[in-house]
Amino acid sequence: MKTPPTQGPFVINAKVENGNDYNSVVDTVRWLNYYEDYGFVALASVPYTNGGFTLTLPDVVEDKYLSTVLDIQLEGITISNRQAKGIDLTLAAFKSGDLRGYFYYGKNLDGLSYIPPISAEFSYWDSDLTIKGTGTISIIGYYTYTATYDVTLKKGWNIIYGLPDSSGANHITYTTATQIGLKWYCNAPTTVEPVVPAPPQPSSRLFKAGMAPSAPLSAL
Repeated sequence: MKTPPTQGPFVINAKVENGNDYNSVVDTVRWLNYYEDYGFVALASVPYTNGGFTLTLPDVVEDKYLSTVLDIQLEGITISNRQAKGIDLTLAAFKSGDLRGYFYYGKNLDGLSYIPPISAEFSYWDSDLTIKGTGTISIIGYYTYTATYDVTLKKGWNIIYGLPDSSGANHITYTTATQIGLKWYCNAPTTVEPVVPAPPQPSSRLFKAGMAPSAPLSAL
């Protein structure tokens, strides 16, 4: 797999942690995104087999699917190019056309480690930009935390990593500096009951929250 940022083909060869446990409950991986004009759209779909999947992301994403960077108006945070448009990568697990859960890329995301987890967000951008500085972010109905951005995004595909404060403080640093030891995880239930776990939120908060569905989407 090429290491983002890249303007060429970006292939994800994912072996999911305990991936064979999902062979009977997941058969398809879909890249989902939400648009006011279209609703939920599957931008790509590949089979889930033998505990993993392979997804080739496009060199160029059509402009109609892109969104401008979230209008972050926080003291101390500077966005170099507010005309830049992008899209994040939400990967959903389906079985027989029904949404079962989501895939995540990161470290210590299984809840079994005392080490704070590292989250990773794939995103495509149509032009270069940087996001720098520290500010307070409030997630309405959830919590407030301090975020430090040290993000340099290139045209093409990138990965933004969310690094929590090891001291347990409510502080996250977002960076594009490569992290090691990351794995793919899935939160689909390994039983036949149609329980759909909560969708992931974009880790960097660069896009509007709530873009992933939390109910079966058999129409996709």
